[in-house]
Amino acid sequence: MATATSDSSVTFDYKAFVSYSTDPDYRLVRSTESFLESFHKLPTPSDICLQKLEICVDGSDFTLQSVKRREADGSTGPGPVARAIDEKLAQSEKLLVFCSRNLADSKWVSHEIKWFLENRPEGSILLVVTEGKDPVENPSEVFSPQIMEAGLHTKPWYDFRGASKKRWYDFRGAIRRRRESANWEKVRDPDDARTQLAAHLNGTDSGRLQPVWHREQKRRQRRQFWFSVVIAVFMGMLAAKAAWQWRQAMIAKEEADIARDDAIVAKDAAKDALQKQLDMFTRPLGWAGSIAADTSKQEHEFGDVKGLLTKLDLSVRPIAHTGSIQESINALQAAVVIWKLDCNQNPLTQEEPRRTGISVRNSVYYLGKAYRVAWNLLDKDLNPEAKRLFRKLSIGPAYDRAIVTCEKLAQDAENPEEIAKFERLYWAELVLVEDKGVEKAMMDFRKSLFGDRSGLSGFASKLRTACEDFLDLPTVTDTQ
Repeated sequence: MATATSDSSVTFDYKAFVSYSTDPDYRLVRSTESFLESFHKLPTPSDICLQKLEICVDGSDFTLQSVKRREADGSTGPGPVARAIDEKLAQSEKLLVFCSRNLADSKWVSHEIKWFLENRPEGSILLVVTEGKDPVENPSEVFSPQIMEAGLHTKPWYDFRGASKKRWYDFRGAIRRRRESANWEKVRDPDDARTQLAAHLNGTDSGRLQPVWHREQKRRQRRQFWFSVVIAVFMGMLAAKAAWQWRQAMIAKEEADIARDDAIVAKDAAKDALQKQLDMFTRPLGWAGSIAADTSKQEHEFGDVKGLLTKLDLSVRPIAHTGSIQESINALQAAVVIWKLDCNQNPLTQEEPRRTGISVRNSVYYLGKAYRVAWNLLDKDLNPEAKRLFRKLSIGPAYDRAIVTCEKLAQDAENPEEIAKFERLYWAELVLVEDKGVEKAMMDFRKSLFGDRSGLSGFASKLRTACEDFLDLPTVTDTQ
């Protein structure tokens, strides 16, 4: 905004041009520029009218860096930098000179003061003191010889030492200035000094503006205080909400952990219960399989067979649908009696005991079929998850035992312990779970085991394939 002088025909783009030494006053100049250019926003009585002050500062309103900093050799006229500065000086009504110890070392500050002394009326240069112990008693400490020769230091100046001392410790020379500022004397309040300068540039009395400015500052401080309170409350609410959400997340995690642990416990309990039900089938068939294996031996343990029959008779009671199982046990007991009589009556002739032994083994096989019927009825009553677990506990281990036993027999077909294991599996244990493919593979292996053993290894491999193919099915189907 252009401003007018006492000569109404002359207008200026800037109220003041700021002349300063970058070290140490750069930040203070920037702060002052902002203060003066926003001062017109201060609420004032109706009889006080504040104009918008335009302050010309290098870096804000023009940039010397963009001007070529060289002058022609031997040229006596002003160079590009001087012309750029002169152009801005001509557009400025007043000159604000920030006085510090380094001021005299700046040739451009001297150029700007000289231009104003030659082209502006007296009183157009305003001095702002930014450091010094006592500029009145020792003016040469901060005022350059050029200023003192012109007598400018004898006129009123603005004491900004308080702003330097109070706020500007974060720039070059800060430690030195902080230490020296402790000895400065008669330092004015920086806010009063800045308000006085703004009043001067507005052509009004600072005595009227300072109370208004201080009142506005207090009101602004109150607003800032309450704004800070609101922000603090809001942040506290956010923190409380975050804490509550964190706590809820921890509670949810704890509940999830408890639920997972409960699920594991429940699964283990279900597994144990299913294992107990499975044992009601596998143990009796294991005993029955041992009876079948014993009838295949040349020498028999009749005492063991009797004990196994007793166990079989007792084991059927906890199982549902036991009618056919009990009938099969009775048939097995009768077959064992005949077999024992044949063995006792014909101790040296193996033909008759062999035929009666086959009758015992067939009875064991049909007992296994009876258990298979009860097994399928139980399996149908289970939920899908329990059914999968039930079959996993039964089929996999039985097939694994069959594969291992047959592969050992393929290496040593005369091993009596492995033959006994095979007979138990063949006549009883596998009857409970085997499918058609595994059943045929077992039959082929047994035929080779007790006949032509040349292909025994091949039949063992076929059994492994049949078992693995069945176990690889997505769903283990019912096999009758």
